Amino acid sequence: MTPPEPHPCRLHAAWLSLSLALLLSIIPRAQAAQAYVWCSLSDPAAERLYLSDVDTLASSTHIQVWLYGGRFIQTVDARFNIHAGDGDHACRVFPTRAKAILARADIVASNTRQNIHIVPVGEF
Repeated sequence: MTPPEPHPCRLHAAWLSLSLALLLSIIPRAQAAQAYVWCSLSDPAAERLYLSDVDTLASSTHIQVWLYGGRFIQTVDARFNIHAGDGDHACRVFPTRAKAILARADIVASNTRQNIHIVPVGEF
């Protein structure tokens, strides 16, 4: 006795799911959108705010922002001998360059009104 042949609909469903799986493996996954970022670190004892320029990140993933913030913290530590923690919350991310520039300008104005010296960090 031979086993019965599968129904044609089952063969079509299997073929369709296999084709879909193959297509999904070929299509590249969407990358996180480009982001604009700037970082800051305050030193309340010295009444200083260390501030970076607005920079562009290829993606806005948490790990990219964290790595960028870590590099900022290391730079501030090396140049100004300020010991801070990790760079997890040192940077602020924005979807457009204009929003990043405006937010940075607000921080500069706010700290200037409070007589806090702004220290530009520059490139890092």
